[in-house]
Amino acid sequence: MIKNNKKRNLVDSLQISLRFSKEYFNKLCEIRPRLINMQNDLTGDHPELESFAIYHRALWIALIIEVGKIFDNFYEENKKVISFKTIFKNSNFKDEINSIHGEQIITKIIHTRKTFTAHMGEKQEDVVSSEEICNSNLGELLNRLDNPLHAFTQWFLENRGWEKL
Repeated sequence: MIKNNKKRNLVDSLQISLRFSKEYFNKLCEIRPRLINMQNDLTGDHPELESFAIYHRALWIALIIEVGKIFDNFYEENKKVISFKTIFKNSNFKDEINSIHGEQIITKIIHTRKTFTAHMGEKQEDVVSSEEICNSNLGELLNRLDNPLHAFTQWFLENRGWEKL
């Protein structure tokens, strides 16, 4: 395997991750009522219900993984991650990012990611449900990340950050 030393574009990575999180959240919460109705109306084996349940679960997992990426704070000298927590750790937006990261729904999503979706913990612990996600302020929290991301994008462009990649 040939080692690639090229680095990812920080702005693109954050923009994509935030966009995907919003899309997964919106679609998950859009289809959830339909899935509940199908489960209540159909009995027995129904391929449409099964497919829809799989789609719902895939969105749930993707959202949990993506939100975890946004707030990842893993750090090793040779393996740095791109996230709002790492990019903004020494910026004017640090408190805002930490405030969002400390919200209950974010904490539950990250806990579920660490113990059930991205990693399977030995100990059985609570898992955040799609109902809990959709009834939360997650959409608002994700939107609050737009301002720091916009400011970082402007700084990145003004300082020709792409040249350092």
